[in-house]
Amino acid sequence: MISSRRKVDPASLWPFLASSLLLGGLALWNLEHQYLNDSALLRWTKLLSVLEASEMRLEYIGLMYPHVPIYLLAPFYYLPGLATPAAPYLLSVLCGGLLLAVWNHHLRLKRYGPRSRAVLIFLAASNPLFLWAVTNGSEMALSLLLYYLFCFAVLRTLLQRDSRAIIMLASALVGYFFVDERTFFLVVAFFPLIPMVAPPNMLRDSPLSVFFVISLPVTMAAASWFYLNWIFHGDARSFIAAPDSAFLGGRLHSGESDWLLHFGGSWVAPTLVALLLAVATFPGMLWQARLVWRSPRLRRGVLAFFLVPVLAVGVSSSSYFIGHPVEMLFLLNTGCMVGLLLLPRASRRQKTQAAAFLLLGNLSGAILFYGYPSQDMLQWRQAVTGQGSRPAHEGDRQLGRFLAANRLPTLMDERAGYRSIAARGDTKGLLLSYM
Repeated sequence: MISSRRKVDPASLWPFLASSLLLGGLALWNLEHQYLNDSALLRWTKLLSVLEASEMRLEYIGLMYPHVPIYLLAPFYYLPGLATPAAPYLLSVLCGGLLLAVWNHHLRLKRYGPRSRAVLIFLAASNPLFLWAVTNGSEMALSLLLYYLFCFAVLRTLLQRDSRAIIMLASALVGYFFVDERTFFLVVAFFPLIPMVAPPNMLRDSPLSVFFVISLPVTMAAASWFYLNWIFHGDARSFIAAPDSAFLGGRLHSGESDWLLHFGGSWVAPTLVALLLAVATFPGMLWQARLVWRSPRLRRGVLAFFLVPVLAVGVSSSSYFIGHPVEMLFLLNTGCMVGLLLLPRASRRQKTQAAAFLLLGNLSGAILFYGYPSQDMLQWRQAVTGQGSRPAHEGDRQLGRFLAANRLPTLMDERAGYRSIAARGDTKGLLLSYM
């Protein structure tokens, strides 16, 4: 069991500094080789439109969703030299470094020595899916951190079996709501697994109260968002149904996604395919399940970490949300990391096996990148290998540079022209859609 009373050792922060520098170097390398992520550009231009527009409304500050990743970018705008479209990539790198620092602290509490921690952290951080998630500038790095906290809350619930652990689990879910639009699908996937995680005595005494306590905070957060959209926009479903809504996911581009062309609208087939991909890409979770199989509590924990993203693939595919299964399965990186914390005190043999399975997962992840990549994974891989590619949407970038050189009042829809706004560098003098 992990004790939370021990003080944080300042030396345990070295993974944050080292990984942030190395991951930051990789992100800069990608940017120099023409890698750009639309999600990163969109979030940066949303921030610019709020902070620089000559006219703005309160609802456009408060109802952007998911808004926490945008708010976290605000400090970069005010720091000299960091108010650039590269800011989302730096934020992603810092989130990845923080995640590794937290894991290092928890491994230290589990009595892993410095050398063992260094090897495990290096292998976990070098997984291609982890590298892609924390250097592509999207909200994925922050989502990894939140999923780690969710899995750790599950771990505490299994080990401590008290109301505080249940409250921590509910808090992790409601925190996830404000960070990532994947929350709805992850909550739906987790809901049937609650009996595996909740304390048996609580389920016997009052099963409905367990479901109520876990689901109420995230339900209230979602309901408040519906209410605010109804007040300010006249449509409670505005943040879900608007053309630029993150909740639409790949629906508007479903014809361009091989995954949605084959599995969109169904949930059984994509769930089975996701299960096979998860087993192939993260074989270490099967090893973890085998080690703890005789302990019902620990077995349920590993299965919960593993099954939530897999089931979420099926749910989100039926809603035409994801264009590729890896958009959910990348969360298994942190599921595998927390799974190691569930294991009893590791022997030298188990530490070696853990490192071997992490290495095997890295190799299978690389095969996935070459054998079945999404469009963004393909562009990221080309940038990492130094191949580069012709910049996509070059016309938008040229328009942005033209507007930067010719600063006249210009009417522009920031939802369609966000690439041009990013290339321009600011929104001063632009007349945006909500003005």
